[in-house]
Amino acid sequence: MKKLSLILILATMVSFCWAKPVKKLPLKVRERRVAIAEKMILKKEPPPKYNEPADLIDLIPVIRDINALIPRSFSLAHHYFEVTGQKMVIQHNNLDFKTRVAPKKAIIALYYTGDIGTSLGAEVEMPIFYNSEIGLANWSRYPMGNYRMTVDQTHLNQRDIFYIKAQTKF
Repeated sequence: MKKLSLILILATMVSFCWAKPVKKLPLKVRERRVAIAEKMILKKEPPPKYNEPADLIDLIPVIRDINALIPRSFSLAHHYFEVTGQKMVIQHNNLDFKTRVAPKKAIIALYYTGDIGTSLGAEVEMPIFYNSEIGLANWSRYPMGNYRMTVDQTHLNQRDIFYIKAQTKF
């Protein structure tokens, strides 16, 4: 057994002595090859500049100026309006000072979602109660007249849904 292991060690040493040394390329050449390989692997198509027709508005000078003048959000008679390309949000807050400054860790609200015609979806949320701490005690009533309504082109339901929604903030 000792002779066999000694012969193997001797054969290994002889093979290392007769082996040709590996020619190592210069560092700059290796780095350049790695960079080319990374470019080939990570090559991505640039994203399209114009995704939808609204992106082309900035190319037309007069329409671009008119579009810049249109407000995207504004307040009108205690209502807050936010208008984007796909949806419109109308929010009305009728809060007295006590309700406005109170922390709202939990809220219970009535919630309705449904369709308006064939191309628009609507969501209406009306808060009823709030609590400044998570628990079953010390619930306060929200002032009447608070709501948030969202009219959206992308949110379509097949049926009308009415439910009670509970939210918490941790």
